[in-house]
Amino acid sequence: MRKKQPKLALLTIGQSPRADLWEDIAPQLKFSAETQFFGLLDDPHTRRTLVTDSPGPDSLVTRLKNGSLVWISSGKAHGALERLIDQVTLNIKPDGIIILCTAIRKLRRHSSIPIFYPCIMIRERIFIKPELPLGVILPKKEQWPHVDHELFDLDVILCEAPPKAGSKPFQKAAESLAEKGARLVVFHCMGYPVSATEPFIPSFENAIIHPRKILAQELNKIFA
Repeated sequence: MRKKQPKLALLTIGQSPRADLWEDIAPQLKFSAETQFFGLLDDPHTRRTLVTDSPGPDSLVTRLKNGSLVWISSGKAHGALERLIDQVTLNIKPDGIIILCTAIRKLRRHSSIPIFYPCIMIRERIFIKPELPLGVILPKKEQWPHVDHELFDLDVILCEAPPKAGSKPFQKAAESLAEKGARLVVFHCMGYPVSATEPFIPSFENAIIHPRKILAQELNKIFA
């Protein structure tokens, strides 16, 4: 008998759908799934509450449906996401909930449905065998203290690159981190495509942590 396709709820901190994210993840999966997208900024009232006029240190970058970038409050996003998870759990009863953001730490509420947090996956991969200094690529360096407090005390070399940057910024970042002696590279934003890792392979080979890759690996463990 053929297994039933798992139903996956994909939650973005921006507007849904984020097909650009999932189209980079889906080819890595060893199973087929039914997917539905949900976004914190889909609701106009929530959007007015979360979007900030100018990015601060604790702001997170995300994308609207028209492709434009906006910044939202990290603290407010966590509470809003808890409410969205409750709604999604009640309304569609998914087999898994995927948080499409690397800066969302585990939320206070617990669900019987597995929730996949790239932030926690990144942290766990780092601590399996810490290779320091750690090279971290972020949209803004100022975000680092607010991304994951458990990583803050590590020996880190920060690199800044826009999520939609072309190949040149990533090539420059790869050269810079190699020169500064980084031993492990982490892309700490869900917006970075898997292709952004290519300039890093000659210097770092497999010592690269990319959220879209590790998310696919975790999903395969559960559903493949």
